[in-house]
Amino acid sequence: SCIVVYLLICGWRDRVATLGLLVAGAYWLFPLMMGLGVSLYRAESLLVPIVLLLRRFPTGLIALLTLAELPLFVTMTELFAAGVLV
Repeated sequence: SCIVVYLLICGWRDRVATLGLLVAGAYWLFPLMMGLGVSLYRAESLLVPIVLLLRRFPTGLIALLTLAELPLFVTMTELFAAGVLV
């Protein structure tokens, strides 16, 4: 969702950011296409550098995206604490 929002706000003007977004998109899609043999939560950790692009987002949008991700954070934390995600 961050990739789509960024491209809608900033367009394709910043070539480095656009290339970074495309690479991040590829890192996100590859494990989804590989099936059950790849741990999705570990593959998603490769997307952490995309957070650097958030500095260009409006503060309200960052807060909204953070609130939207909060349930996922809580669920992942509970699964990790239970030993399911090791």
